[in-house]
Amino acid sequence: MFPKFIASFAMRTGLSARMRAAVFIAATLLGAISVAGAQQPIRSSELKGTVRDSQGKPLAAATVFLQTREGTKTSSAQTDTAGKYAFSGLPEGTYTVRTDIGGYEQILIPSIFLGMGELKNLDLTVTSKIRENSPPNASPQFFDEPHFTSSGVTDTTSLGGNG
Repeated sequence: MFPKFIASFAMRTGLSARMRAAVFIAATLLGAISVAGAQQPIRSSELKGTVRDSQGKPLAAATVFLQTREGTKTSSAQTDTAGKYAFSGLPEGTYTVRTDIGGYEQILIPSIFLGMGELKNLDLTVTSKIRENSPPNASPQFFDEPHFTSSGVTDTTSLGGNG
């Protein structure tokens, strides 16, 4: 349609046959280039997921960092009230994912590969730095002491009397 419009315009303006042919060829080439460009969009990748605690509850306001393998670019995303985060418009490559959430252990995933146009879902589960039901600054509790009941001799006055 576009080349026909240009050709009819060239004929109405009184251009010579040679000029009309040149205009027609140029318009055809421009149309072909624009169609070819439209058929091959740049396909960027996307990484998204949910950050949850060890009980499965979503964590709001957690920060998720995404860094290129070379370390040249770092992006960050904040989780919403449903614990969801997203990175879009990413080029193909290998990335490092890291979390930063107050009161929780950091997660570090050193190698996540995203292919061209790939949509990857990465859910993250973090553990608390403080054990539940324990006072702040409490030392860890170890249970390596034997806690058992033995059956057998209970009367110490008749030891060793077998018959």
